Amino acid sequence: MALLPATLPAQDQDIGPDIGFFRSQALGYQRWLDATGIGDALRVDQVRVKEPGKLELLLVVKSTDLDTAIGRWKRLQQDFLAREGYPVTEKLFRVFMHKMEIPPEQGNVQVYVKDASGEYIPCFYVWIWQENAEVQTEARLNECRSSELDLLIRPYALRNIGAAQTNRINSRYGPEAVFEEVLRYARARFETPRCDGRQPRVEEVVIKGNRLSFTVSDLCKEVLRDEQEPIWGKVLNLIYSQDKSFIKRERLSFSFSYNALDGQQGYTLTGLIEGKFGSGIYQPRQSGYIDMEPDFQDYLKTYAINFQNALRERLEKQK
Repeated sequence: MALLPATLPAQDQDIGPDIGFFRSQALGYQRWLDATGIGDALRVDQVRVKEPGKLELLLVVKSTDLDTAIGRWKRLQQDFLAREGYPVTEKLFRVFMHKMEIPPEQGNVQVYVKDASGEYIPCFYVWIWQENAEVQTEARLNECRSSELDLLIRPYALRNIGAAQTNRINSRYGPEAVFEEVLRYARARFETPRCDGRQPRVEEVVIKGNRLSFTVSDLCKEVLRDEQEPIWGKVLNLIYSQDKSFIKRERLSFSFSYNALDGQQGYTLTGLIEGKFGSGIYQPRQSGYIDMEPDFQDYLKTYAINFQNALRERLEKQK
């Protein structure tokens, strides 16, 4: 039986204090895109320090229509490969490393598409990073594989009261207050691990106007509720006198849109749940998770219904 060596990677240097330098260099990166013609298809969206030692460059395709963006990205790939003889993703990454003056292991480039409202479209992504001295790429350029959410919420506090009272208390049910309640519910539901050694957290929270999105990773038996410990995992636990879970890790991404009802008697929440799973041996990087659909399509749809009902019950009781 072959076991992975128990070695620890070197600690990445904290690059957070250099964010001003990185933002300045991102402007230079955009000038390089424009000078090479790549800027006809791509623009810099932002550069950010995701962790103390990790730098991310986010690029967006210059189109808010998904089909147009996919076509534009594919043409860029084809034209660059025919002209230069190697992938444009490798060039994007190498120039990023050169301009930011960081080791390859400390950075990655991500390409997305934004809709007309400025939100990232979850159905398109390209992730570029280096591993084992080679530039790696993972991409998704297809339809969304997710389950829809559609909630009509009429809080108990707004029922059977007059219009004057409704106007007075309805501010308690605006998007900001509702999203805070959704996040409280999510943290209470997800941040209690179901498997030993897991530390699920609500993260990547973005609130922008009437929209909310967040992600929960390192989950266990949340959607894939019938998963069991593999036999080999039980053997390892017995050999090493440990109590570790090897069940598949799950990653769920949520997005919500808030709309007030006419007459101020409540609101609607619409959105999506996107489910992925990854290795139970180690914590995968974001690109290491695999779509639950089509293999676990029924699980995800059933889960979405149950989650929606539980969230509706919670929001209707909001005071």
